[in-house]
Amino acid sequence: MAEYSVQKLLARLGELKRNPNKKLGQNFLVNQQIVAKIIAAAKLDRPTLEGQVIEIGPGLGALTEELVKLDRTLLLIEMDRDWVTFWQAEGLDVIQADALRFDWSKVDRSVLVSNLPYQIAASLVVDLSVEDCAINEMVLMFQKEVAAKITGRARSDDYSLLSVISQTFWTISKVCEAGPKDFYPPPRVASRVLRFQKKVATELRVEERKRYLRFVKQAFSQRRKKLSSNLAQMAPPEDLTICFDQMKINDNARAEELSWQQYVELFGRLMRKAAL
Repeated sequence: MAEYSVQKLLARLGELKRNPNKKLGQNFLVNQQIVAKIIAAAKLDRPTLEGQVIEIGPGLGALTEELVKLDRTLLLIEMDRDWVTFWQAEGLDVIQADALRFDWSKVDRSVLVSNLPYQIAASLVVDLSVEDCAINEMVLMFQKEVAAKITGRARSDDYSLLSVISQTFWTISKVCEAGPKDFYPPPRVASRVLRFQKKVATELRVEERKRYLRFVKQAFSQRRKKLSSNLAQMAPPEDLTICFDQMKINDNARAEELSWQQYVELFGRLMRKAAL
């Protein structure tokens, strides 16, 4: 662990006379080696890179200070008033907002680079997948279990709604692992950094994405039930039978047995039948 970083960041906490806010999920990244891997994965020094860089929850600033050095337009989104005031005093552009309630449609072309608070990470990925926003790349820190669900494969225990939605809209790769000692205060869980690249070509139009999200949510609503039974809440059983037959999906199949590609195809077939 980078002790200089820890000492510097703890001194910053002392100056502000405050402790990390557990309610806001403040576990501050303090390992400079992990920071370096995040920066490298984002490839922010590319001459062809367009747009600004956004960081959610800068907190103590281990990642923020390295982003500033890159001479890119940087926007910080922070919920904690004390940190908003601190970073504004440092001359940075800061918006005080809850990232889950932020209007991402107003953001210009951007790369999102963040050590996310654990409690918002999964919801934020889903939101940025289905919303009409100009974020095309992301490098994000997650609780290891959440990261495993994001990259989970069909028929595995990790495969879920989050897997299907994430993989429908993003190409995802692992960057690195991070342990509890890489943060202050140390969380009780391990972490993992993932890189996301938005898929240029998708069969789903922007106006269909939220309906697709509802469709996949319904599919996974009761994992022990048959997929056809879950989806019968949204589509006529006769249309489901026809589409299952066309796609050679077993009538007894469960939600976790279909790949994300099959979900996109099944959704499209039902949409064309005006069944959704």
